Amino acid sequence: MRKFRFIVTMAIVVAFGVTLALLSRKLFMDKAEDKKLKDLITTEETRDTGQSITGSGGFKRNADYLNELSQQNSDCIGWLKVSGCDIDYPVMYCKEDPEFYLHANFDKEYSGIGTPYVDGFCTPLGDKRSDNVIIYGHNISSGEMFHYLNRYEDEEFYQKHKYIQYDTLDGPGEYEVIAAFRYVAWSENDKEHYHFLEFRDAANENEFNEFVKNAQELTPFKTATAKYGDKLIMLSTCAYHAENGRFAVVAKKID
Repeated sequence: MRKFRFIVTMAIVVAFGVTLALLSRKLFMDKAEDKKLKDLITTEETRDTGQSITGSGGFKRNADYLNELSQQNSDCIGWLKVSGCDIDYPVMYCKEDPEFYLHANFDKEYSGIGTPYVDGFCTPLGDKRSDNVIIYGHNISSGEMFHYLNRYEDEEFYQKHKYIQYDTLDGPGEYEVIAAFRYVAWSENDKEHYHFLEFRDAANENEFNEFVKNAQELTPFKTATAKYGDKLIMLSTCAYHAENGRFAVVAKKID
């Protein structure tokens, strides 16, 4: 019996050790992938040289860096920086395979943390740019991608980080946060709840106002608002308050 217990104990120890090693390896790989993305713009000098802007959010951006990245990978359409959330990443758009970057890095290789990407039903650039460009990013428990986005649930954090920088091939852009909330990605058959992920282009002013109203009703504090004609971005990531739970931050373009 003692021999049997010893064997069982050793099996548990070995299994625990293997699990710990695998988790450590995944953590190391996630951190490495995260650094690789952020290092696409390697230094402050790279960010701040050339034609640039400085907005009230405190960011100064190079007007040419996105063109250079787009030459490396034509799916790269923008760069997103959210101060205080450790979000400083390229944004990808692949019309033919919208979720390709869910598990791919900038070099189109497999990545456990993926790369932020635009919803395939959105038009992210040009004169026909969608009213609401949805950008997805993973919620990686070790802190990568959009993990810290839910800091916007705290009003004090919001007050200190109202502005988001989202530059695209169309030009630099500064956005003001107008909503931060938890929601559920309801199934297509659901008729009882508002479907935030279905709002991309407003058919009319009422449809635009309905989206803003629903988003702000779920936001636990008062924010700036948006009016019909404003261009929005919606950053969305997984949350675990409910099945198919999500957390979103919505911001309007101000510059």
